Amino acid sequence: MQSPLNAGTYSTPVGDLSVLIDPACGAVVCSHFGTVAQAARELGMPYVDRPDARVAAALESWAAGDGLGLAEIPVFQAGTELQQLIWAAVRQVPHGDTATYGLRAQHHHSLHPMPPRRECHRHWRIRRRSVISRHRSQAPPHCDGGRVSAPAKSWVPAFLTTSLFWGSSFLFIHVALESFTPAEVGLGRVLVGSVVLAGMLLFMRHRPRFSWRELGSVALVALGLSVVPFILIPLAELHITSILASLLNATTPLWTAFFVALLIPTEKASRLQVVGLLIGALGIAVLLGAWNVKELPVLGAVLMLAATACYGLGGTFSRILLRSIKETPTSLSAAQMVLSSLMLAPIALISAPGVFGSGERAPITASAVWSLVALGVLGTSFAYVLFYRVVRVVGATTAASTTYVVPIIATVLGIVVLNEELHWYEPLGAAIVLGGVWLAQRKPKPSQEPSQSVGPRDSGVTATRP
Repeated sequence: MQSPLNAGTYSTPVGDLSVLIDPACGAVVCSHFGTVAQAARELGMPYVDRPDARVAAALESWAAGDGLGLAEIPVFQAGTELQQLIWAAVRQVPHGDTATYGLRAQHHHSLHPMPPRRECHRHWRIRRRSVISRHRSQAPPHCDGGRVSAPAKSWVPAFLTTSLFWGSSFLFIHVALESFTPAEVGLGRVLVGSVVLAGMLLFMRHRPRFSWRELGSVALVALGLSVVPFILIPLAELHITSILASLLNATTPLWTAFFVALLIPTEKASRLQVVGLLIGALGIAVLLGAWNVKELPVLGAVLMLAATACYGLGGTFSRILLRSIKETPTSLSAAQMVLSSLMLAPIALISAPGVFGSGERAPITASAVWSLVALGVLGTSFAYVLFYRVVRVVGATTAASTTYVVPIIATVLGIVVLNEELHWYEPLGAAIVLGGVWLAQRKPKPSQEPSQSVGPRDSGVTATRP
């Protein structure tokens, strides 16, 4: 991670907490009971003073005893081994119970050469009636130069499952098209996704609150991230194989880098990123077999590239418009799915067979229905939840590596399940595209010291999603 982190200091019932966040996705890199400068110095990372409203809301929620907040923020707490154990123990204190730092420390006295000194700690009482030390912290044990090292079992299963869900989405779309129109496929997946995400919010007992202006921002982002691409991708798969669709889908980060450089004033494309974009364009030409003009799948390729361009534009708008909304990723995703359903419903109705003389409907098969359900449950809801889990545990850069795994899974499924043909130049072109993606996501090392950092910069790390 090379771009400056977003940093902020938040007043909590247990003292001032400094939090440093990856600006690409809002994942917490490190938290520190102390100043931002101390935390950034320990990490050796530049930062910009930019508090995150969602972090403040989450901390308030936790302090109020709602059970939310810190459970959704990966607080890699700084401090000694003893402080780590005590912090974990305090978070488990039930409502109505009382626990002091000294009592918690006694449970772990073997790790401390001397009894806890009461005068060294400031006691704070919060609604949970638990008390924690406000103590000078050391380097976070999970943070090393901006990298979060976590056990593989804590993120690899979620990473692979996310890649599997997104990779299989192209197969589900192909099967669903046997009975449904492209607009119906798009509507079906967002409707199912809305139900699943709403169920998650009910389970968490969280009621999202959006202003009308915030809902307008979410709706605009939804146009680019779900409404338009969820129609264009099925349309494209009517003309090209699911394999080629998945390989072209890997160009999403190229479009994101392009639109970020174009629309965000503080983001300037480096020479390396420009080279990455050019290499990505070359890879697209190889991927499509551009030298074979007679067999060039022009319509399907244009539709698919238009969908990935919408993803890139929608992702850029999300970084501009959703930054100040005080809601969790699950709430934002649920709102996006609901608004997408409202926008896709009239399109699906108009394009449905038998309406306005558009022809006869194909027989609705069980395989098509279950594929549509799987597309909504797995690829449109659970995949995003698991993806954000990977982001929280190991950061945006590692999570965005799904870009390289999804096409492999989609290709295998296309060959094995759908008996599709893989041309020799398609994997070659995909490799060139992914090489361009890797370069387009690189950032030059900031020359500013942490305390002298200037304007905010997003990392530009983006994962593809079908």
